[in-house]
Amino acid sequence: MVNNAGVGKHGLLAYSTVPIQGVGNSMLDTTEAEWDHIVNVDAKAVFFTMQKVIPVMVQQGRGGRIINVGSAAWKYHPFPSTSDGAYAAAKASVIVMSKTASVQFARHNINVNVVTPGTTRTAQWDLGLKEQSKRTGIPFDDLVKRGEARIPVGRMNEPEDVAYMVVFLAGSKALNITGQEFTVDGGLTMH
Repeated sequence: MVNNAGVGKHGLLAYSTVPIQGVGNSMLDTTEAEWDHIVNVDAKAVFFTMQKVIPVMVQQGRGGRIINVGSAAWKYHPFPSTSDGAYAAAKASVIVMSKTASVQFARHNINVNVVTPGTTRTAQWDLGLKEQSKRTGIPFDDLVKRGEARIPVGRMNEPEDVAYMVVFLAGSKALNITGQEFTVDGGLTMH
């Protein structure tokens, strides 16, 4: 099972690595409704999906693999789209829930791991960056270049970069890996 849902403030599914002033992403700008929506999708859904799937895996007696998708956003809070706190907090809780489940259900041969992607180039990410471009007047391509300049390998993730890690964790070569977090971010959170 792969839990891969995520929302953030302003409809971003992936956060930006581009500091933008005046976008309105501080803790003081987050409403309770925004907090609830983000936490419901990014954390609550993961918890209750695992709660439904794990008993089926236990009952079948064959074990299973659960890969939850968190975010590297919790590791570096200064970026504006994570500074509202809700997204980073919800995604960090995915790590704690996953580690807890991995300990509780390892005896049933159920492995639970987390993939924490960094900036990933998706259609939703592009849409969010285009909205930032409109709000700030900074050209879209310049925002992309600024974001990529912060990543040590010089490029953001493509969805396949994250998918390769998920496929590995779901496969037979990862039988003895559980309770771990795997960051795919081009080295962004390394420094």
